[in-house]
Amino acid sequence: MNRFTLDTIGEIGFGKCIGSLEDPSSPFLQSFDKAQQIAFQRFVLPVWRPLRWLGIGHERETRKHFQLLDEYSHSVAQDLRKGLSRDTGRAGIAWEDIETRKSFIGLFLQDAKKRGQELSDDYLRDLVLNFLIAGRDTTAQALSWAIFLLCMTPECEAKARREIRDVCGVRGPAYDDMSRLRYVQAVLSETLRLFPSVPLDAKYAQSDDVLPDGTVVPRGTTVFYNLYSMGRDHAIWGEDAEVFRPERWLEMESPPSNYAYPVFNAGPRECLGRRLAIVEMKTCLAMILPELSFRLAIPVDQVMPDAQLTIGMSRGLPCTVVRASEPREVDDLASTASAVGQSGKATSSGSCTSEFAVDEEEDNADSDGQEEEKPC
Repeated sequence: MNRFTLDTIGEIGFGKCIGSLEDPSSPFLQSFDKAQQIAFQRFVLPVWRPLRWLGIGHERETRKHFQLLDEYSHSVAQDLRKGLSRDTGRAGIAWEDIETRKSFIGLFLQDAKKRGQELSDDYLRDLVLNFLIAGRDTTAQALSWAIFLLCMTPECEAKARREIRDVCGVRGPAYDDMSRLRYVQAVLSETLRLFPSVPLDAKYAQSDDVLPDGTVVPRGTTVFYNLYSMGRDHAIWGEDAEVFRPERWLEMESPPSNYAYPVFNAGPRECLGRRLAIVEMKTCLAMILPELSFRLAIPVDQVMPDAQLTIGMSRGLPCTVVRASEPREVDDLASTASAVGQSGKATSSGSCTSEFAVDEEEDNADSDGQEEEKPC
């Protein structure tokens, strides 16, 4: 998923194919991961500066990885300038130039040009890296947790599959279909409630303030808030707060406030890529679920959150992939799901009603026979 979202933000952000799906051994991909790990370590190890100066510990390869990212980002910025500097009125304009002009950073450059501003190469480099960092991990991790939760609740997976088939038909998903995938949206919203991509965030008080409970917050105070705990708070979400139940979002008269559900932040600091991320995740699921079904290849208790700035999976998500038309051992999966708190409650409490099981019967009727499971 990380490679998928990295390539996607490369295409949309600056009209360039990074190619990590085709080449997972790419030095850029490895340096991108390593640089983020180094940056995270600096938050928890205050002695990182001496380590960097001495070139030891986790700072041993800092210069190598940061330099590769710097060179790559500068090359992207130069390519963007070249693409935008070509004459748009000439015949036979290259497709790459069209993509450059439509990309996010291409639009930034065109807007700056209209206002008579000249953006420096360093500024463009920072934009490129910002889009890469913001557009990869959070979306990939949300998709991974969504697949995990659907593995644990096969009835919910069946309903999502049925909705995608009804809305998108045999032609496959289109952009206009995304707003009609209400249940898929509910699956993603419920996933982000239980596993927010940024589980812990902070605000800096610019002036003295008082919280609703009377707590005095002096100017200059950093206030941390735990999104992971907020998403499981019974006072906000009810007694079934730890249950994966997408239907809760369809039962609401109106969506919760961004301040009660701040998975994309709120107010002036709301995530700029919110709508892009939602469309990207919906499209991915709409492409995958009609054809494929996932089954965990490891015990449930081995799928654990990773301790970093974003909520990844410490051991990844090993699973096997089967054709969606194959019979699925719902009883076995339901009993497995009962081993997990939120997933077990969702399955045993009937969070997805019995009508969802019809999908499995229809799928089985269309199957000519079982195929061998393939490791993912």
